[in-house]
Amino acid sequence: MRLLIIAILLSWYNFQSATAQKMYPQDDTLKVLTWNIYHLPHFIFMNSKKSTRAKEQAKELMKMDNDILVFQEAFSRKSRRIIYKRLKEKYPFRYGPANLRGTFIKTNSGIWILSNRPLIVKEQIKFDACSGIDCMAFKGSLMVEGEHNGHIFQIAGTHTNGGPQSINRHQFHQIREMMD
Repeated sequence: MRLLIIAILLSWYNFQSATAQKMYPQDDTLKVLTWNIYHLPHFIFMNSKKSTRAKEQAKELMKMDNDILVFQEAFSRKSRRIIYKRLKEKYPFRYGPANLRGTFIKTNSGIWILSNRPLIVKEQIKFDACSGIDCMAFKGSLMVEGEHNGHIFQIAGTHTNGGPQSINRHQFHQIREMMD
């Protein structure tokens, strides 16, 4: 008899708990999307339909339920404007692109972050080694910090060199130093 009562009480408790979770979800997940959007500088592949692609990417991002977007290869100012204009109500906070001091010959890092919550830029680095076409950008890393459900988090967006492993290892070492 006691086992029957315990089994009924456990079933009732599990039912009540499941009902409460459906009514009051406790999702502690911070949803971060990272995406290489391939918006190279204007002087590279000028006829690559970046504006059309930016509109389509923004349309897809509006369908998703993310908290923070970390983009790589967001070099094109025009593309960033198109994306931000369409996403600014959902993601009003923007950071980067890192190493913005572009010149005629070199461009920014392409690392750009959009968020639905305020973040603090903790660190920004410029890699001191590169090879090939990657030397046309001030590649590096952008680290931000925020709070989610009472927990502090940090995110570092980066896009490393596509060349020799020795350069990549050096860039990873710089990122580790930034995080210390």
